[in-house]
Amino acid sequence: MARITFRKLALVFVSLISLAAIFSLHTSLWSRSSSRSNGVISRGTPINSLSSSLSPVRTRSVNKTGVSFHQQNELKPVAVPMGMINYDEWTCPPFVGYFVDDLRMHRYDWPEKPTVRMSSRAVRVITGHIYHFGARLYGYLHPPVTGLYWFSVNSSLSEGAYSIELWISRSSDPTKLVKRFNVTYAIEEKNCSKITNPIFIKLANQFIYYFEFHVKSFKAVLDIGVQEPIEHYKGYYKVRESGIFPWDENKYVYNNKERFGNRRITESVAQSVLLLYRKEFSKFYTNRKVKGIHYLVETKDQSYGSRFLLEMDIQLENGDTMQTSEYVYLPNKKRGRLCHTLNFQWKRNINVYIVVSVKDLGEWIKHLIHNMVDIYHATNDKHFQLVIVDYSSDDIDITKELLESSLPHWKVISLEGPFSRSAGLQAGVDYASDNNSIVMTIDMHLTLPLDFIDSVRKHTIEGKMAYAPMFFKLSEGFSENNVDGYWQIGTFGLFGMFKSDWERVGGFDVINYKYRWGGEDWDLLDRVVSIGIEVFRVRPPGLFHYYHTRAGMWGFHGNKLSC
Repeated sequence: MARITFRKLALVFVSLISLAAIFSLHTSLWSRSSSRSNGVISRGTPINSLSSSLSPVRTRSVNKTGVSFHQQNELKPVAVPMGMINYDEWTCPPFVGYFVDDLRMHRYDWPEKPTVRMSSRAVRVITGHIYHFGARLYGYLHPPVTGLYWFSVNSSLSEGAYSIELWISRSSDPTKLVKRFNVTYAIEEKNCSKITNPIFIKLANQFIYYFEFHVKSFKAVLDIGVQEPIEHYKGYYKVRESGIFPWDENKYVYNNKERFGNRRITESVAQSVLLLYRKEFSKFYTNRKVKGIHYLVETKDQSYGSRFLLEMDIQLENGDTMQTSEYVYLPNKKRGRLCHTLNFQWKRNINVYIVVSVKDLGEWIKHLIHNMVDIYHATNDKHFQLVIVDYSSDDIDITKELLESSLPHWKVISLEGPFSRSAGLQAGVDYASDNNSIVMTIDMHLTLPLDFIDSVRKHTIEGKMAYAPMFFKLSEGFSENNVDGYWQIGTFGLFGMFKSDWERVGGFDVINYKYRWGGEDWDLLDRVVSIGIEVFRVRPPGLFHYYHTRAGMWGFHGNKLSC
């Protein structure tokens, strides 16, 4: 077990990276007029107002020439320009403790008597050589567009503790603040960074909102971020492909030219990660040994570092070999240290629902059932269920086909009316009653690799990551045994998330995309990315999409169109 350690810190700062770049901040110091009633923040209650009585404080103002200090006996109402934010800081003893409530115990100092008061352009604010400090950041937010905005906190030191709250008004009235965000976290030495689950607040462009962040920190470096909604169909550009080792030689041919698969991780990178993992592993398991890497997946973040999914062979005490998979993190600033990813590990044996929506595609439905049976026999995995949403198909009795198969878990949902891919898939998503399960929507005309269900589990993390694999689109007349085609990189027809995340994003838009061909996947992607869920993108070997026409399919009556 990792233990919390507290070493001396050379520098503590609060970083406001995103606020200025994203919002127009109409900010100003509150008017301390006697017309407002006195009041302080109490636990779990809204702020009524600030006290009108003020004592001399050391005030710092930022201008073009630098930083200047002066004393004043009374704070006058000060207009802060657009794009600026107010910052109050408490750095002197006895402001100890790890919680915002510890600041509130000092009613004579909080929130009226900060050690430093300044205004800044939402950039890095240095607090100095301090063990404990408190901060209050406040102003007005003017959203550029109406939508769901997410607020999050990232801590980038290997140890420390912090408590942070977000109070935001439903209008520009500072007296109507309500607490919307409350996080307390101790950063363990084993975990190099922590990004909180963001909170999502709908803000309207026609309103201006008053906000306050309250921070109590001990040796923690914090980035407080706010991100505006993703523009429609722009979520695609937020998704990045991952790399693998060893290279799977996942290359196929299109018009006599090779079409390569996944990005390749060099052997030197893989070996360096393996050495770091062995070093950490030996500290906890002296009688076990890491024999080697079976598979390695890297997801890069240029700002912070690389996350790896390691599949390794472990030699046990009795000499037997066990294969295990684990996510680890290699931060940019600490390249010689591998970190455990807190709350970012995949769940083995979690139930997976495979959902497809169909109408009058009898032969392809049989192909899908046989494919799922092959997966079941190859893996003996009893923790997945095939869900077929059928719009009154006339060319097959789906229930009869499933009863005659050896597939242990399946469900047929019958719907009436014209076929709708989005509405059908959403009916399958709704069928999954367990929020602690994964729902994976797929297309027809596919061959799924035998490890498909396990791949869904490994790359789907509740509240953190969705899985959207690409497939290889076969040319007309070709198959997986005689390959010609290309990787379909522009579609997200295969999409998996935890049921709880499907509910958070609202599922498919069954109104605007009920009878439209295409677009529902990109619309879903926009909303997934906008709430801070990462979308894992990779090109799995053996995931093929067969050429077919749209003749007889919904919306294409007799027209032969390739798909």
